[in-house]
Amino acid sequence: MKVTVVTIIALTAALSGTARGQASDAGGSISGAVSFDGKVPAMKKLAISKDLAACDLHEKFSEECIVSPTGGLKNVFVQVLGAKGEMPVTKQRPTLVQRGCQFMPHIQVIPAGSRMNIMNEDGVAHNLHTLSEKNPSFNRLQPGIKKRMITKKNDLVIPEIIPLKCDLHGWMNAFIIVADHPYHAISDQEGSFQISGIPAGTYTVQFWHETLGIVSREVTVETGADTKVSVAFKAGA
Repeated sequence: MKVTVVTIIALTAALSGTARGQASDAGGSISGAVSFDGKVPAMKKLAISKDLAACDLHEKFSEECIVSPTGGLKNVFVQVLGAKGEMPVTKQRPTLVQRGCQFMPHIQVIPAGSRMNIMNEDGVAHNLHTLSEKNPSFNRLQPGIKKRMITKKNDLVIPEIIPLKCDLHGWMNAFIIVADHPYHAISDQEGSFQISGIPAGTYTVQFWHETLGIVSREVTVETGADTKVSVAFKAGA
């Protein structure tokens, strides 16, 4: 397999772009790693101040910037803008769990038009408050006795990155990413990612991090080839 290598040093300024070129039916892949360049910030310990029996079972830390010992940056949303492809809604609903008064997972991608299972394993009330800009924002109470709540049909239809919080427990936050295409990934604990089956063409690949911003890069995908992209987010620039 042919491998193309692209290296990017990305600053925290919010940059964006659009795809270019006409995609073909055959495909290739994009893979690589996202890293943090600079002094790694200390993980913030969360102050648990309510419902201690359910919420304060162990120390909790903010997930807003997780860097591995080797510098890999977790929870970066990577997407190929403009590649043609559908992300079908499946019968198995995506699930968000509230456990120990934290949302799990912290970031997830769901198909546009999905209805989500919202699970409450804590036995205390939570409220689901989305800060949507394109979809209808909602703020719904989920009592401790209600183990499952399902989002409504029109809640998560338009592609966007939606911040989610619990107003009853101010340290709880997460992100629901509504997508209408399958060409995306979230970087893992080591900052690695891979996106496969991309139609051949030239696109903008966008990297989003909740505190470090958005950067983008033009990348050409060739049939049967894997394009390597290494991105470093540099704080404080």
